[in-house]
Amino acid sequence: MSLISRHAERLASPFSEVRQGARDELLMVLAGATGVVSVLGAIAWVLVVALGS
Repeated sequence: MSLISRHAERLASPFSEVRQGARDELLMVLAGATGVVSVLGAIAWVLVVALGS
């Protein structure tokens, strides 16, 4: 079986949409977590600068 036909078969899998949905959801959670960490880091930096001066 060639690589292309295996790839096409995998795309036709009934679970491919579920896997894609789970992957998209995981990426959204990671993006949200990254945003929260960035905001907390910025707040911490502002506090350190404000308290340090």
